[in-house]
Amino acid sequence: MGPSQTVIAFSQEVRAKQNTHIFLHRQPVQPDRRKRQPSPQPIKDGAMKKILLGLLMAAALSRASADPLEEATAANGRGDYAAEQRITRPFASQGAAWAQAFLGDSYAFGQGVVQNYAEAVKWYRLAAEQDHASARFNLGFMYANGQGVVQNYAEAAKWYRLAATQGNSSAQFALGFLHLQGQGVMQDDAEAVKWHRLAAEQGNAGAQFSLGVLHDSGQGVVQDHAQAMKWYLLAAEQGHANARFNVGVLHDKGRGVVQDHAEAAKWYRLAAAQGHVKAQNQLGLLHDSGKGVVQDPAKAMTWYLLAAEQGSASAQFNLGLMHDQGQGVVRDPKKALMWFTLAADNGSSESVKARDTVAQRMTVQQISEAQTKARQCLERNFKGCD
Repeated sequence: MGPSQTVIAFSQEVRAKQNTHIFLHRQPVQPDRRKRQPSPQPIKDGAMKKILLGLLMAAALSRASADPLEEATAANGRGDYAAEQRITRPFASQGAAWAQAFLGDSYAFGQGVVQNYAEAVKWYRLAAEQDHASARFNLGFMYANGQGVVQNYAEAAKWYRLAATQGNSSAQFALGFLHLQGQGVMQDDAEAVKWHRLAAEQGNAGAQFSLGVLHDSGQGVVQDHAQAMKWYLLAAEQGHANARFNVGVLHDKGRGVVQDHAEAAKWYRLAAAQGHVKAQNQLGLLHDSGKGVVQDPAKAMTWYLLAAEQGSASAQFNLGLMHDQGQGVVRDPKKALMWFTLAADNGSSESVKARDTVAQRMTVQQISEAQTKARQCLERNFKGCD
């Protein structure tokens, strides 16, 4: 059975015994909530007389100890949302932008109040109109996702741009994302690269990953796998699962770095531990083949099963092969047919041929039992099937 390739997103789905392909997934934009503005710094004036300076510093320290922004932040951090409401609501009603942004967060998350997106939009807008950068981003986020307002990408782009020009990295990333997709703005890869780079240089992991993708694919920039690796690594070191997977892929294929299957296995393992389905399948392949790790069919089965339970057709096909060939498990045609059937129904074209080939060696009764197991497995959402 020869490997086949199925195009997905900006990648190819990994299949059984074939080489891995890069996972060029567009990272979704996340809300910038609970991102607080820094507290005011203590007053400093070296020209003051000693006694006046002392009084000013004492006053500043007194204010800092009772700073409502810090108190509200602390209350939120410890999960005391009732206290947060008591602190922020009076200030929000008096027009304090930071407090209005806090209330927007509270309603968006349902913390200390009943979740209400429309109310969140109301408070975000009040803060945004006072140039509060995070509130501007979050208002754009609400428009982009149709939460509390009618979905409107152009309006989202407007608020993202205002926040982005203030240096908000989440807004810069989001604006770049809209330019990539051509949502609410003209599709413009170069503009996407510009905004993603600004966000990435501020340490935004999502933007770093996306910038890696653009360099990897040559979209909006000259294709450069070494640059892709640079940005993937920065995001991966922040725990970004997709970036960790892609670092593994580049090491696996020797793109932008010297080919190193052991290093690939390291990064696949980190992503797999975060539940990354393709990393789990790839780690299974490495244990299956003994590349970069000790060959161990039983460990391959473990990783395949984890990926298969998340709905990976590739991993389901691989489990079918393992059961059909008796690798890591006792040979079991019925389980092989079950997994091939599930993979075929899940879009794996090569599993159709494998399913039919296995079925030719089985009795009608065995086929019926395997099909029943496949139906039951599907009803359990692929859990507890093996």
